[in-house]
Amino acid sequence: MHDLISLVKRHILIFLRDKTAVFFSFLSVIILLALYFLFIGRQYTGGSEFDFLSPGMKTYMTAGIMMGGILIINTASLSLGMMGNLINDLVQRKLDGFLVTPVKRFKVILSYYISSIIVTAVLSLLMWYLTVLYVGISS
Repeated sequence: MHDLISLVKRHILIFLRDKTAVFFSFLSVIILLALYFLFIGRQYTGGSEFDFLSPGMKTYMTAGIMMGGILIINTASLSLGMMGNLINDLVQRKLDGFLVTPVKRFKVILSYYISSIIVTAVLSLLMWYLTVLYVGISS
């Protein structure tokens, strides 16, 4: 069990130390946020059928629709970015070093998946918290 935890910790630290990998994992979210705030956000509640709503409620509805999509994209891009560690280890032949150790093969592969789940869950929860904070401040 200690070897699995050590490998998971290694993968998480490698991902978080690589600033470009973290940035490119959030790049799609940053682009989508910019598009929502500049163009798309006004389209959701810009019609005359929403005139009966207060401006705060319009902001709340727009943010709710926006952030649902952003959280989904964030979850997908983070998990794919995190699994890039597996590809990097294959290319740099570090995975061969793990496979000659007494650690079982399934634990090595499982550690990549567990680290991806942990990082994706933590950063998605952080993004969700920022979303709730934004909606609370703006409405």
